[in-house]
Amino acid sequence: VHFPHGVVRWRGRTYLNMGAPDPIKPAPAMHNPMEWSDGEKHFPFIKSFMDVLFTDENGNDEHNQRAYLFAWLKRFYEGGLACSPTQGQVAILAGRPDKGKSFFSEGIVGGLMGGCEDGVDYLVDGGRWTANVAESPVMYVGDSRAAEDHRTVTAFSNQLKKIVANATLRSSQKFSKETDVPWYGRIIISCNMDSESLNILPNLELSNQDKVLLFRASDAAFKFPERKESEARLVRELPFFARFLL
Repeated sequence: VHFPHGVVRWRGRTYLNMGAPDPIKPAPAMHNPMEWSDGEKHFPFIKSFMDVLFTDENGNDEHNQRAYLFAWLKRFYEGGLACSPTQGQVAILAGRPDKGKSFFSEGIVGGLMGGCEDGVDYLVDGGRWTANVAESPVMYVGDSRAAEDHRTVTAFSNQLKKIVANATLRSSQKFSKETDVPWYGRIIISCNMDSESLNILPNLELSNQDKVLLFRASDAAFKFPERKESEARLVRELPFFARFLL
């Protein structure tokens, strides 16, 4: 994922990289660098959603979480666009139900980077067939089953730590040879704010702290249009949002 198409050398072996997803191409550069306020004209749907994601009814985002999230996403996008991917932290987004956590993960980040796959089967259930996540730039976990017991949480945390540290996945599918592949994608985890859901948070001992970013969504509501309209707006606006990130 996000390596050049064609013949690629990795760990002393030669691979033919075919069909790997590419990030969306940015809109043409403008005369002046885009400001966030320019989003009102060029990506109003994305801007209005992101303005509410961390901002409460009083207009406060006291920790400036959006700036940190954009910095994380900018690094991811620039590396993918240049076919020179970089490692990055797991992003965890906690907030009320129907806040748009999956919309952000699948629609905005997945749409920007070239796709998103459900990571529950691989990261939580230990599924054997992993080609779908190895070929996707984004893995999304929006399931509290990782928090069923201490052993499951420990295994989940260790899996996250291993992927972030090593930037490698084992790719396997039926009737094909298994192999390790480089994976510089991102893992996004979302959960609700109740105590049971928050148990999905990985162990944050010292060795994990630099591998995880924690974000808390506000309680302010955002009114989404119908699904087809949301998808159409994303198609129109994502190239301009990409230009803003650059």
